[in-house]
Amino acid sequence: MKLFVRMYLCVLLLLTASLSFAEYYTVSSSFENAMSRQMDDTLRQHQIVKYALRSNLLTMQRNSAATQETI
Repeated sequence: MKLFVRMYLCVLLLLTASLSFAEYYTVSSSFENAMSRQMDDTLRQHQIVKYALRSNLLTMQRNSAATQETI
């Protein structure tokens, strides 16, 4: 009976350790992928805002120049 209990506990410990490692790896990989995706999305959004602001500034400069020419 003692041998069975020891073997059971060893197998249980081994299974618990391997599942814990697999869970850690899965969560870590998922977090890295989510972080990478979020950084890419944020960079794209930053580029869009930057181009929109640049476009608005150029439009304002052109309108200002056109207004001054008519005066």
